[in-house]
Amino acid sequence: MTQDNTNNVKVLFIAGPGRSGSTLLDMLLGQINGFYSTGELRFIWSRGFEQNQLCGCGQPFRKCEFWAEVVKEGFGGFEAIDYVRIEKLRGAAERRFSKGLSLRSESELLAPYEEYFDACRNLYRGIQKISGCEFIIDSSKTTAHGYILANIPQIDLFTLHLIRDSRAVAYSWRREKIRPEIYWERKLMGQRKIISSAIRWNFQHNLAEKLQHSSKQYALLRYEDLVSNPKKSLLELFIDLGIEQPSLDFIDGFHANIKTSHTVSGNPVRFTNKEIKIKPDTEWQHAMANRHKWLVTLITWPLLLKYGYFKDQKLRDKTGVPSLLKGS
Repeated sequence: MTQDNTNNVKVLFIAGPGRSGSTLLDMLLGQINGFYSTGELRFIWSRGFEQNQLCGCGQPFRKCEFWAEVVKEGFGGFEAIDYVRIEKLRGAAERRFSKGLSLRSESELLAPYEEYFDACRNLYRGIQKISGCEFIIDSSKTTAHGYILANIPQIDLFTLHLIRDSRAVAYSWRREKIRPEIYWERKLMGQRKIISSAIRWNFQHNLAEKLQHSSKQYALLRYEDLVSNPKKSLLELFIDLGIEQPSLDFIDGFHANIKTSHTVSGNPVRFTNKEIKIKPDTEWQHAMANRHKWLVTLITWPLLLKYGYFKDQKLRDKTGVPSLLKGS
């Protein structure tokens, strides 16, 4: 059967491991005309509907005018959504898709997830209608969520595979950061051990690469390139995605004017609604223990080499690359 894609919802999905700079990228893309930033949208059922955490605009989710309109458009109102059930279905669906399985050709296997697919479809359509934007930016990163979106016929998935040095990611996962969206108590962002972070970094990137087969368009972007030359990196990204190059007037060198967003989850920087300075987060280079740098490098070096992290001799000298890789 030939599918009419005219009314499909376009989702620009940011894939890759956590702590890769996805919130910054999400925010920058959200300033572009026709693009709407929603943050880590897979968490909306638990962190938004159930826990009523703060939206990026600073209001509790249920009091945010934007989300109230989206919910009314997509579901008929908050009272019409069994968000607890949908959250359970999300977990089950993501476990099923965690290995990147495509089920479009196995319709009998879709039945247990149809209710969750419908909820996602109504949510994204509601966002599209209320925002009036062509592209919805979803920085959920978790690859299973990307595969779920790819298996919803009414969604056109554009995958932006975001890469950051594995050692920087591992260091970031050990930092203590308060989650301001949980305004009723002091709560820290999740943390991971060094080895766990490195193994997950490999796993998430290997899966994210496979999304190119399920996406309308697929492109790679390194965090380090983005923060070194924001405008150039974004313009090249749009070429790779096959999307008309936009105006980036909101970026002036390494400064960007940021408007209020309605993101449901992400790094605390998402609450910024003024000018931000775009700069590399390189604290790990001098603060991370050398044994941890070497350990993460040993676990992740094949992909680090593939993604070009050993080409710059200065970067090599700072990051503790084992001697066996010095000739890479």
